[in-house]
Amino acid sequence: MTYLIRRAEAEEAFELADTQALAWRETYRGLLPAPVLERMTAERLVGQWRGHLRRQASDHDELCIVADHHDEIVGFGACGRPRDSRATFDGEVTMVYMRAAYQGVGIGRAMMGAMAQHLVRRGLFSMGLWVVRDNVRARAFYEALGGRCEGGREERMQGTAVPVVAYIWQDLAQLSRAGTEHE
Repeated sequence: MTYLIRRAEAEEAFELADTQALAWRETYRGLLPAPVLERMTAERLVGQWRGHLRRQASDHDELCIVADHHDEIVGFGACGRPRDSRATFDGEVTMVYMRAAYQGVGIGRAMMGAMAQHLVRRGLFSMGLWVVRDNVRARAFYEALGGRCEGGREERMQGTAVPVVAYIWQDLAQLSRAGTEHE
C-alpha cells in the first residue's frame, strides 16, 4: 500500500475533524459510552483542529501530521511538548488515530516514527502518550514499538471519566527510525 506521511495543512481542518470522528467511532465502539461517540462529529471538532493547526504554524515544537492515501486522509497524529508540566518525558504524542481499514499495514508505525523524528529534531529525546486503558489493540501496538506502560489516571471525555495509562519511550532513537521505513 502506498501512502505519504506529511505535515497537515491549515485548510485541512474539516477533513481532519471528519477523520477523527470516524476513527473514534471505529476505535472506541464498546470502549466508550455510545452518547460520547455520537457527539463526536466533524462539526464539533473542526474548531479544535483549526486551533491545532494555528499552534503548529507558530510553535515549532508542535506538529500535526497526516497519513495520505491517494489524496485522502486516513490517519493523523499530533505531538509537541507535554501538556502537563509534571510529565516525566520531554515530548508528548497527543493524538494518533488511523481509520480501521488502514490499520496493520505500517502506516501507524510510520506516523509514530515521524513524530519521534520531529521531537528529536526539536531536542526532545523522550516521549509519552496516554491511551484508553481498555484499548488492547493500541496498547499492543505501543508495546511492539518499545513503549513501556508507566502508570495511569482518569481523564474526562465529554463529561465521562475514562481510565487511561501512559506509555513512555525514554530514548527516541530507535522509534525515530520507524518513520523512514514506509513506501
